[in-house]
Formats: sequence, C-alpha cells, structure tokens
Amino acid sequence: MSGATHPSGGPRLYDRTAELAAVARLSARAAAGRGGVLFVTGNPGEGRTALLARAAYDFPGTAYRVAAPHHRGPWSAARALFSELAPTLAAGRRALRLARSEGGFARAVAAFATEREAVLICVDDLHLWDAHSRAALTAAWQETGGRRHGRVGWLVSAARHHRFPEVPAAETVRLGRLTTSGARALLRDLCPMAAAAPPVGERLLDEAAGHPGVLAAAVRRLTAPQLAGALPLPRPAVDDTVLSEVYGGLLERLPAASRRLLATVAVVALAGRAGAGSDSTSTGAYGVGGGNGGVGGSSPAGARGTRAPAEPLEGLVADGLLRRRRGGAVGFEDPFLGRAALASARQSWRGGTGGGPGPAAPRRTPL
Repeated sequence: MSGATHPSGGPRLYDRTAELAAVARLSARAAAGRGGVLFVTGNPGEGRTALLARAAYDFPGTAYRVAAPHHRGPWSAARALFSELAPTLAAGRRALRLARSEGGFARAVAAFATEREAVLICVDDLHLWDAHSRAALTAAWQETGGRRHGRVGWLVSAARHHRFPEVPAAETVRLGRLTTSGARALLRDLCPMAAAAPPVGERLLDEAAGHPGVLAAAVRRLTAPQLAGALPLPRPAVDDTVLSEVYGGLLERLPAASRRLLATVAVVALAGRAGAGSDSTSTGAYGVGGGNGGVGGSSPAGARGTRAPAEPLEGLVADGLLRRRRGGAVGFEDPFLGRAALASARQSWRGGTGGGPGPAAPRRTPL
C-alpha cells in the first residue's frame, strides 16, 4: 500500500502499512493486558517522530509522548518521562526518586497505569537519553520481559545507528524510503496551495530519492515561482543547505574524530568517482574503493594516501553509519549521510573550525 494513510485530522503517513500493523499489534497486546515493547529505527528525516505521533493519535487508551530532553545530565530523561506521566509535579518527583532506586523504574511507571485503561508510552530519540535513564529503563523492560507487562505498551524510536537493548519478545521495525507513489503523495501534500510544475516535481522526486525528510526540506526552501517553474531551482535542488537541515543534528552529536572520518570517506569516494573509470565495484556510490588504495586492515586509504585510525572506523561500521563491501571497501549505508558529512566538513574548511584539520577539499562539485 502506498500514498497517505491517516484518519481525519491525524498525522499523515506514507508507505507505512507494515509499521502501522506492528503498532496495532502492540496496542492490542496492551489492551489485552500483555503490553510489550516495539522499537522503531530509521535515518534522520525518515519519519520516526511522525510514526509515534500517529500511534499516539490512534491509540484507544491513554497515550503519552516523551521527547528526549535538550541536555543529557544524569537522570534528565527519566525526569522528562515522569513529568509527562505524573498528574502533578510532586507526583513526578516521587516517581523519579523511586525510579532511581534499585529495580524501582518499573514500579514507578506502573504507579501511573491502571487495570481499567491501556497505556501507550511513546519515547522518541532513545539514543539521546542519558546513560543513567537508559540503563534503568532497559533493566525495567528486561525485568518484565518474561512476565506480563500489564496494560502498558512502549513504542520507542532511535536513530538507525543506535543499538537497541535485548528485550524478550520485543519487536523492531525499520523505516525506509518511500515508493514513487508514496513520494508523489507526500509532494502533493507539501504543495497544498499550488501544485509543483511537472518538471519541477520530477526533479525534486528524483533528487530526494524517496527520502521524506529530504523531500520536505527541499520543498520548504523553494519559493512559489520556483515551484511553478517560473524561476530556476537551485542546482542541485537537494544541496548542502537541505542536507544540513536533515542530517546536521546527527553529525553534530558525533565525536570530532568520527565526523572527520566520515568526511574522509566521502572525499575519497569523490576522488574514486573522478578517476577510477568504470570499475563499479571499487567506486560504488560514496564508498571507498579498493582501486584507490582500498582498505588495509581497519583503515581506509584514499587517492592521496589519506588514512584514518582504526577505532573510529570500526565504531562507525558497528553503528551502521558506514558499511563494508566486498573486497574490504568501506562505503556509506545512507548516501545522503555521505553528502551531508562532506557539506559539514566544507563549512569547517571555510570557517577554520571543526576541531582540527580535515581532509583536503576536492576541487570538483561535491557528490
């Protein structure tokens, strides 16, 4: 099924039939007193927050939406959770004190659930929770995993590079790109006042490649005359500004060494595309090819002999931000991330910031 899926007045979703079915199963378990945990993972802009919003809108019982706090001090996320669950500030403080005791997190949550009504707790961006809160929540899930969760369902989102904890009977859904028909439906909703001219729409759809967040960001920056085809679009339409909007938050939270390594891989990929001829195995999109020095052990080597430390590389591969290909080459799991990493590095080259020198800037138009 493709296109928009939404009740009247509810959040619009596109091509998310399987994900909504998983949410419906979680809701049914909570209503039956068996609860459970459903994890949702995806790249920036692929719709994790939108899915949680739709789930909360559809849920027949009481639904809570909890965003990660802006800071990551000890127990800050647990404080945000209980502030949302508790009817008063005093009750929230009592719940937090209980949650910080050994094995108290599950009891603190259970205090706000009743046997009369099912509860859905939607936790967005688990990867941004502080370590204390995340560990306590994980322990609570694992403690109740082999028994009845009661009438509480947990719908939890995190970035694709985050590794969810092992929780008995938990289900995981992975958001992906939209189909062509789903992307067209999204584009129609993004331009409610005036439909995009066919050539403009086709170019936006082609460059966004089914990524809902990238498509939305590209449309937002265009004027009505540009959408109508009366004025030219930026070239490319999905440029550094768009990618920085969608991926900037992810990149900013990575350690400086990891950001530099991502930029290095992107630069080497560009050099490979420029000079490796037709060897598609070694010059795959945004990858580091063996024909340009390949990957020796754990370190990618580029056309200029650029090398990177093994530890950050292995971490990025383990997190799913980079992937190994046949022959040991390293490339980007998400091509837009490669372009965004290069855009971020260019800003530091121009501004003289970014925590140290980066790889040499390429001379041709980026990726």
